[in-house]
Formats: sequence, C-alpha cells, structure tokens
Amino acid sequence: MILEDYKNIAKQEQHHQDEIMRLEKEAQDWQAKSCESAKEIITLNKERNKRKEISVRAFIKQKSKQEELEYTERGNDIILSITGTPTENLCFRFNFSDKRNEFTIVQDGRITKMLAFTYHYADYPKFSDEVYSDTGSMQDKVIRDKKATIEISKKQIERDKAEKEFICSHDLFIKIQSINHDCNKLYSDEEFWEEIFKTQ
Repeated sequence: MILEDYKNIAKQEQHHQDEIMRLEKEAQDWQAKSCESAKEIITLNKERNKRKEISVRAFIKQKSKQEELEYTERGNDIILSITGTPTENLCFRFNFSDKRNEFTIVQDGRITKMLAFTYHYADYPKFSDEVYSDTGSMQDKVIRDKKATIEISKKQIERDKAEKEFICSHDLFIKIQSINHDCNKLYSDEEFWEEIFKTQ
C-alpha cells in the first residue's frame, strides 16, 4: 500500500463516521418528534374524556330536572334523591374520577347496585404496529440501525396522525364495566340513563 491508499482509507473512515453522526442526529430528531406526537395523543384523549365527563354531568343535571329529582354536587360526586325522601334512605350517586367513574344506588345506608363506567369510541380501528426493517441492505449494522430508527419514528408519527384524526372526528360513548353487562356494548347518554336504573 502507498501513502495515497492510507489517505483514501482514512477519508472513507471519516466519511463513514460523519454519516453515522448525521444519522444519529436525524434519528434523535425523529425520535423526539415521535415522542411529542405520542404525548399529543395522550393529551387529546384526556381532553376529550374531560369534555365527555362535562357533557355527561350536564346531561345528568338536565335529566334530574325532567325526572324531578333533587340534584346535589359535592366535589367529584353528583347525588340525586327523590324529593321528600331523605338521602340516607335512598339516593343515586355518580362519582367521577380520572381512573374510574361509578354509579351507585344507596338504600338504607348500603349499596344495592354499583356500576363502573368509562368512555369509548365506537368502531375504534386497530392502528398498524408495523415495524420497519431494512433487510436488503449490506450497510454496516450501526448505519442500518440508525436508518431503521428513523423509519420507525416516521411510521409512528403517521400512525399517530391517523389516530388523532379518528379521535377528533368521532364522539365518545359510555361503556359499562360490570359482569352483568355485554362488555362490548356502548351506550349513548340517554341509553346509559335507562340502563343504570334497570333492576338486575
């Protein structure tokens, strides 16, 4: 080998290292964008759930007026009672929290019925979990891995975009989580109201 060969080898190695550094920076940028996209979905879901809770609360208030029930709000609780009947004898209680919403009927100091409920979208699609893999390339493993990381992040962002579009264009329904209910049935507010007062 002559000196020129060593220079070419050094140049190729430098070019290789530059490519790795460039891809590392690009991979980090795309991973950060992907992370931000995932956070947007979490935030959007929380906001949509909160909005649904507010509309359910308003619906319960309006319904209680129609049914001539006494309506009381205490923090996360809505308590409905039949006019003239002391709450300790009979009341209907809704409890709203970040983790679990509950409806209970309390009669003579004991719970006679309890249902947990959450909010869900009808026909929520299964968004692809496809993972990119670069199997045909003969590049070295480091470069291949960086390119795969970039492609995975880009695909995740595309998937998140489709999910956000679905969330923004569909309404939430109420799902009752109880062993006595069809676990896949989703209720409108009106149907939920009818269902919770049914005898078991």
